Amino acid sequence: MTNTQPSVRYDRWSVYSLYAFAVLAFGGSLFAAGFLPPWDPTWDANKIAELYQTKGFGIQIGMMMLMLGCALYLPFCAITSELIEKRLGMPLMAKIQFSSGIAAVAFGMMAVAAWGIAAFRPERDPQITQLMNDMGWIVFFWDIAFFQLQGAAVMFATFFYKGPNPVWPRWMGYMFVVGALGVFPAYGVIMFKTGWLAYNGLIGYWFQVIAFGLMLLPWSWYCLVALKDDEPML
Repeated sequence: MTNTQPSVRYDRWSVYSLYAFAVLAFGGSLFAAGFLPPWDPTWDANKIAELYQTKGFGIQIGMMMLMLGCALYLPFCAITSELIEKRLGMPLMAKIQFSSGIAAVAFGMMAVAAWGIAAFRPERDPQITQLMNDMGWIVFFWDIAFFQLQGAAVMFATFFYKGPNPVWPRWMGYMFVVGALGVFPAYGVIMFKTGWLAYNGLIGYWFQVIAFGLMLLPWSWYCLVALKDDEPML
């Protein structure tokens, strides 16, 4: 037990990095950048350009916070993969989960970069600023594909593990099923500028963000519970 405790203690910091990700991501996008409430897709190019001119500094700070937050999501993906492989004995699901997390971070950083670049030269042609703004929002929501695959890997690992001391309870597997199906409307943000499915809409924005947050809470909590177990992981 003595030899494994330092590893377990450090592994817990990989879970804590998720909470740092949440603080930086939501603090950066919602408060520093002023993306709450989300911007309206029907706004014309001049209004979008004006917002980047007046809120440019806050957006730049917010995007720096978001970029760092995205990086801090990776340690949580790594410890989840470690638990799936070492505790549950499913190396393939572990690889799918981790590679999906890496892809989600890379794709998410593209959205952050688009918003940041739009704020870098707000005096440029408003049409270009609007293009970068739209790219940021749409890429941000299309990132959900990788989170769906990541959640599916955890779901399968939860359902198909038959041994003692599972990492996640079976009800979490059903939660992942509901979450994966529920976020499908995010793909539709490319088709709608108004209504519930627009990227500022009730389903297009609010449901996706809330569902993602509610999924991460028990996911990370049971990771911490599993790491308190005295059985060696490595």
